[in-house]
Amino acid sequence: MTAGEIASHFTHAQPTVSRHLSVLKNADLVVDQREGTYVVYRLNTTVIQEWLSWLLDKFGGGDSGEEDEG
Repeated sequence: MTAGEIASHFTHAQPTVSRHLSVLKNADLVVDQREGTYVVYRLNTTVIQEWLSWLLDKFGGGDSGEEDEG
């Protein structure tokens, strides 16, 4: 989505949303791509997948190899 499309879902002005998108881009959570006169933003799913994998490893969301004794 473009910054304007994203802004249309919030009460904040488009420049405010653009600043937030810039922060997310600097954190590598979103990527942008110029398409004609627009800049389209997309989630960086690689970072999100890595984070979710870390959470599952850290908090035991996966199979730990132990059998259920209950």
